[in-house]
Amino acid sequence: MKKRFNKTELRAAAKQIAADKSLLNVGRCAVQNVLIQWRDSGICALNRGNGLVIKERCGHHSDLIRFGFEVGFRIALKAIAEGKTAATLEAECDDYEASRIPDEAESDACRLGAEGRDK
Repeated sequence: MKKRFNKTELRAAAKQIAADKSLLNVGRCAVQNVLIQWRDSGICALNRGNGLVIKERCGHHSDLIRFGFEVGFRIALKAIAEGKTAATLEAECDDYEASRIPDEAESDACRLGAEGRDK
């Protein structure tokens, strides 16, 4: 049986989260980390009219929607609920980025993609 939540308590908690910049930063960091992982894994959401995107590793703009708002919202809420901190999430992201060395094919694809957009 699904547990029922008190809507008044949920609204109060949502207001507290919305007013707390450090909690919002935790959510942002968590979403950013997953966006980076999905980008580097080549994962995107097909047939979406809107959603979250992230620049390519080389800094060029991307038209690929990685996932919808509802997925990003769930990622952010989960990180907040688990008590993660922005510093921990940023360190995880830095470790991931440092461990991943772009190969020549990735650099060429980014360069070629930028050339196509510049025309």
